Amino acid sequence: MNTDWLVGGVTGDWHLGLTVEDLDRTPEVLRAIDAIIDQAIKEKWNFLEIGGDLTDTNYPIPDLIAALIARLNRLEAAGIEVFVMLGNHEAIGERGRFWAL
Repeated sequence: MNTDWLVGGVTGDWHLGLTVEDLDRTPEVLRAIDAIIDQAIKEKWNFLEIGGDLTDTNYPIPDLIAALIARLNRLEAAGIEVFVMLGNHEAIGERGRFWAL
């Protein structure tokens, strides 16, 4: 790999916690996120940019936040910089407040 170049990926709209027609899609979403992270680690990416909407609601349950943080920690442990853009699902209903990673 040519170390003079940055290597990375761009993703977004993970919508962790997504439910469609009463079917919880969380396991599928987590598998997709894990596949992205596995690829990033395998290819030694320098960065991963996530374009917002990490969760499907403005009020994610603590288990979803914990699952997300565990995955972001894998990237950090591999030395991969993570940049997260805020999406409309990161905003909490009260004006000016955001849930934080």
